[in-house]
Amino acid sequence: MLNRNEIKTLQIVVLVAALGMLVWQGYSYYQQWRLHQRDLAYLASRAEFYATLPSEIRKPDINRAISDENIRFKRTTRSTATKAGFTVLAAGVLVGGLEVYNRRLAQAKAAQKRLNFKKK
Repeated sequence: MLNRNEIKTLQIVVLVAALGMLVWQGYSYYQQWRLHQRDLAYLASRAEFYATLPSEIRKPDINRAISDENIRFKRTTRSTATKAGFTVLAAGVLVGGLEVYNRRLAQAKAAQKRLNFKKK
């Protein structure tokens, strides 16, 4: 059985771990955004290059490639946001569960004291 100080320490550890996970997810989102910007810049440079070619040459559809890149970025960032949301949810459930356990422990100790007091 945990005592109250151990429970509070465990709650702090859970919150710090959740904060670390959120920071990691934020960094992951930043990296994805940087790659997205790089890919869009590359596609824009290819569009400029294709614009200089004669019209007889068949050119790839750059607008379609840009649209596909935007869809890919939205998909990956959505999964990152989902992971961050589940991290916060799990931390909340753990901390809340520990708080309920802490209250029940306090109630049990108070009941034990009352019981011991009545015996004397």
